Amino acid sequence: MSISPESDIQNPLWRPFGLSLLFHTLLFALLLVLINRLPGDSPGDELRRGSLVLAITNTDQPMDYLTEEDISNGEESQVPATEASEASPPAIEMPKIPDLPGLAAVETLDVTNMADVPKNSVRPHEFTLSKDDLKMIAKEQRELKARQPKGPPASISVFGSGELKGQRFVFVIDRSKSMGSQGLGVLKRAVKELSTAINQLEDYHQFQIVAYHDRTITMSRRAMLPASDSNKQQAPEFINGLMAFGGTSHDYGLYAALAFHPDIVVLMTDAGFPELNAGHLNEMKIMSRGKVQIHTIQFGSGPLQVDDNFMKQLALQSRGSFRYIDVNQWYKKNK
Repeated sequence: MSISPESDIQNPLWRPFGLSLLFHTLLFALLLVLINRLPGDSPGDELRRGSLVLAITNTDQPMDYLTEEDISNGEESQVPATEASEASPPAIEMPKIPDLPGLAAVETLDVTNMADVPKNSVRPHEFTLSKDDLKMIAKEQRELKARQPKGPPASISVFGSGELKGQRFVFVIDRSKSMGSQGLGVLKRAVKELSTAINQLEDYHQFQIVAYHDRTITMSRRAMLPASDSNKQQAPEFINGLMAFGGTSHDYGLYAALAFHPDIVVLMTDAGFPELNAGHLNEMKIMSRGKVQIHTIQFGSGPLQVDDNFMKQLALQSRGSFRYIDVNQWYKKNK
């Protein structure tokens, strides 16, 4: 069964749709006509510009406007003082510390009252030296005073050495077995040599004699002695009373001598074993503090066997002198 177009149009269902389409078409055409008839800008008309307006609102104040011209001229409206004060940060209040039970309130220190502190507020015994302290200080002061030179230095010579100049002299002599009558016989010769040297000192000069093997012994007491007549007379007696025996500890004799803080140290030995090592030499240098000259005199039988030994090194590092003595030749010249 076929349906023709004419029969479709005549169908009652298509009539409402056709009327609606016709109505909307006429409405659209009418709008186009109205739009074309609206007045437009003529070529000679000036363009109209818009302006921005800044509005400041406040719930308590009337509205204030700032135009673009006001802003460009810098004529901004002033914010009311009430608003400025409200905008500033509030003052910070320091917290109050509550008083704690059992603690006293802290008082403010008044610097002006510090000068009014009574002098007797400090306990006297806290700064009072004891009798032992006073004795020790007095002893140190006497020793320091005694070390001060009271006259010109003395110039002496021992065993034909060069000139030895100073105020305080310490003579260190090896008393081991090899230095006695069963060895080189140096102790017997040292009596005359040391007595001659000490007798050249004035009473304001000081001296000491240190004899050593594996222990040390000093003349009279362990202190520097004034070169008085009585002390000079004791020197040969002390050397004559020495007995040569035992081993050799060169470091013991030198440590004892340097402890007296002399100007000049004269070391007399055959440089027997054991010799001073590098550690010993460094300790001697530290103890000397660059203020003590150590002059070394080595004894031997025949020519010197070792050209560079600890005796030379010790003299060199302390700005002293080294002398080797062949006892065979020495005895022939000094009979």
